Amino acid sequence: MIRVEIKARQDNLFDIWVIAENGEVLLNSSQGYENAADAEAIARKVFGMSWSDLMSVEPITLRITYRNGKSHTEALR
Repeated sequence: MIRVEIKARQDNLFDIWVIAENGEVLLNSSQGYENAADAEAIARKVFGMSWSDLMSVEPITLRITYRNGKSHTEALR
């Protein structure tokens, strides 16, 4: 199971952490949200799925731009 955590930083901002079942950090937003509610809203939007979401899943595209200027684009869902 993947765990999403919202943690306070020393500068009074909040970050979103995505942690694998083995404890490995998969992602850290390092965004610095001003309050926990804003970070929570983003986490719910990115990682949450309701029944209505499953009925109308928004497409997501992955685009990778390499150092040589070439890029690759594919549909993730």
